[in-house]
Amino acid sequence: MTGPAIDMAQLPFADIFPRLYELRAAVPDLTHPDAYFQNFVDRITESEHIRYCYTQVERPLALLDASVAVRWHSSNAKAKRRQTCGPY
Repeated sequence: MTGPAIDMAQLPFADIFPRLYELRAAVPDLTHPDAYFQNFVDRITESEHIRYCYTQVERPLALLDASVAVRWHSSNAKAKRRQTCGPY
């Protein structure tokens, strides 16, 4: 017995992949050709395989306890500041 088909474009991917969306938000210029998350939303919308792969990254991050989450946010903020400092 199967239910109706799920329209993946309607799923709230930010709720499904919150830590990856945080990383994406830390990228200073998503239009840069080397930006890793440049086509992130398109890819997870279009491909079940890619969603599965990103789930394998998101899942361990979601298991972090509250103290680690605080350090995560701090590290994320530090990385964001470093990305905006320009070339080394």
